[in-house]
Amino acid sequence: MRTTWSVWIGRPGLPGRESWRRKGHTPCNIHRQITIKIFWLQADPRPPDGKRIGIGYRVDVGEYRVFYTVDDEQELVTVELVGPGNDDRIYKLAERLGLL
Repeated sequence: MRTTWSVWIGRPGLPGRESWRRKGHTPCNIHRQITIKIFWLQADPRPPDGKRIGIGYRVDVGEYRVFYTVDDEQELVTVELVGPGNDDRIYKLAERLGLL
């Protein structure tokens, strides 16, 4: 059994898939924290601070939320959505995508 999981950032064609990765949309320090948190998901896809939500999980990075799904058979973590949690838009988009 591998000790690290594969991580996939978003589904092809997902709205906003690229926008969160451009540093112009999030402050550099927040962008770095989000990236580090996603890398940590390789080692532990279900961290203690993660919350089961809908068909996947959510972890908080400051005021940002990272929504992701876990495929145990393929040992794959798919980051579905990243955005500010203090705004209802992230939750509405997660609901439209079928994550909630």
